[in-house]
Amino acid sequence: MLPYLEGGIIHFAEGLVNIDRCIVSDLKKLFGEPLVVHGQGNKNELAFRWQLGAIRAFPLPTERFHDQSQIHLLHLVLTEEVPLKDLILQYGCQPACYFVQIEEEEEHFAIFSLRLQAKYYPASNLVKVLGFVNLDHIQTCTCPECTLIRQEVKKVKPLSLVRSQFLH
Repeated sequence: MLPYLEGGIIHFAEGLVNIDRCIVSDLKKLFGEPLVVHGQGNKNELAFRWQLGAIRAFPLPTERFHDQSQIHLLHLVLTEEVPLKDLILQYGCQPACYFVQIEEEEEHFAIFSLRLQAKYYPASNLVKVLGFVNLDHIQTCTCPECTLIRQEVKKVKPLSLVRSQFLH
């Protein structure tokens, strides 16, 4: 079963993670030692094996890795893609959707809240990656992606007010 976000708490089968207070040692307690550690240049991340795929954890770019490093972003990379429709029904809202051009490729995202986004394929409406973001980070970061998310989240609507194009 997919993890569920409620408030700032991510409910994993392995236990709970507070994305707003998550540190490296919290993830180690649930998922063991990271398999991959990147800490050079712009690539500041840890990767953990997980029952539904992999978890990529991103400490603040200015920090060196240690057990008390604050995590500002978690990417859950799913082994098996899930329908975007399932997330829409789970969270009860029509997400705001946008895409970004990265080199030659477009990447499409569905925003459910400031803390939750999903990367999906528009041809199939299948989700490959779930992104959970620290609220303090998303509210204060000035990078183009965080700024765009803050603007686009205003377009998220409860399902009771719309007929979702993704539910058909």
